[in-house]
Amino acid sequence: MNRMQPDEVLVLFPIGGGPAMRDLEQHATAALGRRCIIVRRGSRDPPAAWAALPSPIKHFLDDSDLEGKAEFLQDVPPGVREALESEIRQAVRAGGADWNIAVLEVIYHSRLCAMDIQEELQRRNLNWNAQTVRSEAFGEGFEQCAMTWKQMLVPYLGLARPAENVFKLSVSGAPFLADAKLQERVALSEDIRLYLWVGNTGQKIGMYARVVPTGRPSGVRPCARL
Repeated sequence: MNRMQPDEVLVLFPIGGGPAMRDLEQHATAALGRRCIIVRRGSRDPPAAWAALPSPIKHFLDDSDLEGKAEFLQDVPPGVREALESEIRQAVRAGGADWNIAVLEVIYHSRLCAMDIQEELQRRNLNWNAQTVRSEAFGEGFEQCAMTWKQMLVPYLGLARPAENVFKLSVSGAPFLADAKLQERVALSEDIRLYLWVGNTGQKIGMYARVVPTGRPSGVRPCARL
């Protein structure tokens, strides 16, 4: 944080409210001032009862009276609801509706977090160009939340470039990566990365991961770097 440049912004998603997290927030705010954006929006789980439905995603899309749907969507602006429903229908047409209902939390929460980030950038008069801005993702865990949640933020923020995941600044949930040393991150295509490690016993470890190559046009004014 102390080495970040004047055209760089840190977007922080706190995990809990323990002493270590509070220290991290305080240091980030002191070091970066208005260039530290802390996203405090809580996520909302879809009702557990939906998992017992024969096709929960189709019920969610087609049943306006589905129990719990109004509560699940209560914080989602109407325009966002319509846009996300259209995206979900398009995805269902392309690949079917056999999804875990937890996907709905990721979709809606990510979209609302992107909205919060856009609004904070504007409120703080931090101008940026979605076509040229570079971003990276790191945190807990490297191949879990730091990868899953940023996947959705990239298109919802309208970024034209993917957010690359940084292993050395992350914590992994995989025991075999605990003491592993990252050797290389290889761009195999526009949207596929290959990570190569050497484990603590010398074993070779590899992992493929998808990045989001392009984003939709964003309504945010175009030069802070994320």
